Amino acid sequence: MDKEREKRENRIQKVIKLGGSCLNDSASIRKAVSLLKKDPLKIAVVISALKGVTNLLLDAYYAALDQSRDFRGLVASIRKRHDQIALELLSTPFINELEKKFQEIFDRLNEDLDQIFRNRETSSSLKARILSLGERLSAYLLSTCLEAEGIKTKVYETDRIGLIASEKLGRVKVNLKKFEANFRKVKGEIETGDVLPIFTGFFGSDERGEVILFGRNGSDYSAAVLARGFRAKILELYKDVPGVFSADPALIPESRLIPSLSREEVAKLSLYGAKIIHPSFWHPLEGLNIEVRVKGIDLPESTGTIITRGRNDIPKEQRANKGQEITSSIKGFSIKENVVLLKIESFSLAERRRNFSRIEKALAERGGEIVVSFSQNQGLALVLGGLSAESIAKISHFLVKPTKQKLSVEANLALIAVVGEGIGESKALIFWVLEALILEKIFPVFVVAGLENSSILILVKGEASLQTLKTLHAKFFYDESLARGIVPDAHLLVG
Repeated sequence: MDKEREKRENRIQKVIKLGGSCLNDSASIRKAVSLLKKDPLKIAVVISALKGVTNLLLDAYYAALDQSRDFRGLVASIRKRHDQIALELLSTPFINELEKKFQEIFDRLNEDLDQIFRNRETSSSLKARILSLGERLSAYLLSTCLEAEGIKTKVYETDRIGLIASEKLGRVKVNLKKFEANFRKVKGEIETGDVLPIFTGFFGSDERGEVILFGRNGSDYSAAVLARGFRAKILELYKDVPGVFSADPALIPESRLIPSLSREEVAKLSLYGAKIIHPSFWHPLEGLNIEVRVKGIDLPESTGTIITRGRNDIPKEQRANKGQEITSSIKGFSIKENVVLLKIESFSLAERRRNFSRIEKALAERGGEIVVSFSQNQGLALVLGGLSAESIAKISHFLVKPTKQKLSVEANLALIAVVGEGIGESKALIFWVLEALILEKIFPVFVVAGLENSSILILVKGEASLQTLKTLHAKFFYDESLARGIVPDAHLLVG
C-alpha cells in the first residue's frame, strides 16, 4: 500500500515542452532552469534543439552530400555554441562531465557526415539520425544545468524508449498502442524514482529501431504523446511568444492574445497556416481531459492561451449545455501562402471516392499535400500546398484520365482561414466576411463555408493575401460598427 501511495505521489502531473525558439543562449537556459525549479508539480520535460541548430545540422548534411568540406566548419560552430553556453553556466566539474557526452554526440555526427562525404550517398534514416542530434545536445545541456542546481535528472532519448512511429502520405504518426505498452517500464521507473525526466523532442524510432522525425514543431507532438503516456493533467508548451494570437504578429502587429481556444479551433489555425502546433498534435490527446497551455518563456507567470476540449470534443452525454447551440464568434485568422488550386472536371461522386486516395498518394510522394477539398459543379476542387503549378503539370497523368477528365491549375494563391467554433454554420458571419472584402475591392477566387463547423476559408490571389488578412482582422477586432448587410450574388460555396 505504501508503494502504491508513493507511486501516486510521484506521478507526473505536468509535461513541459521547451521550444527551440526560447532556447537560444545562456540567459534563456537560465530562464528555463528557473522555471523548472519553481514549478510545484511533479513534472517531465520535453526539449527541442537550441534555436537554429536543426537548420545548421541540415546545412552540414547537404554540404557533405554535395561534396563540400564546409560541413566541418558548420559542425565546429555548433560545438562552439554549446561549449560557450556550458562555460557561461557551469563550474569546471560539471563542464567536464558534460563535455564527455558532447564528445560522444559530435563523434557520432562527424562519423555520419564523413560517411556521406566519402560514399556520396545517404538514406532517410541517416539524415534523421543527424538531425536528431540537436535535441540530444540540448537535453544533456539542460540536464547538467539542473544537476548543478541540485536537481537530479535523467535524459531519455526518445528513439530508445519504444516511441515507435511510421510514415504515411508524408505524415509521421506514433503507434500509440505500441508506445503505451513499451512506455510502462520507463513510466514505472520515473514514478518510483526521484529524478526529473528530460525527454528529447522531435523524433522517435521506426519498427527497425531507426530514428524517424516528426517534422517541424515535432517536439509539440512528442510532448503530446508523452503527456498521454503519463496521463498528465496539464501540458504546457513554451514558445517565444506569450500564447496564441488572433493573427500572426509578424504580419499584423496589432493582433491580440487569445485567452482561450478549443482544440478544434487551434487545429484549424495550424492546419491552415498558423505555425502554432504540430498538425498531428491532438491525435495522442483524443479522449483525454488534459489541459493544454501555450505560454511564453519570458512571461511564465502569465496564463497564456488555455486550450480546452471544447464542445465538439466532449461526448454528447457529457455536455452540460446539451441541446444549446454554439455561440458563433471569430477567434482568429491564419494564412497559408503559395497554394495551388487544382480543378478536376467531369469527376463523378463515385470517381472521387475511388480516386481520392490515389491522388493524395501521388501528391504526397512529391512533397505535396491536400490542404482542403470540396465539390464544384460536376468536379472536384483541391487546394494544394508544397507543389508548384509546373510540378503538378508534370504529374497530371497520375491525377486524371486525359480522355475522360479535364484538369486546370491556378497558382500564386493564398488561403485565409477565419476560425471560431460555430462560425462555419453562421450565414450571418459568412456574409459579413464577404461584405468586408468586397467593400475593400477584394474579390476572392472562392469562399468556402459549411464544410467545417469552425472555419470559413477564403482563397485569394497571392498579391491580395496581406490586404485580405489586414481587412478582416481590422473589421472583426477593431470596427465596432460592424455592418450586417447581405451582399447579393456573393461567389459562395456552401459544402
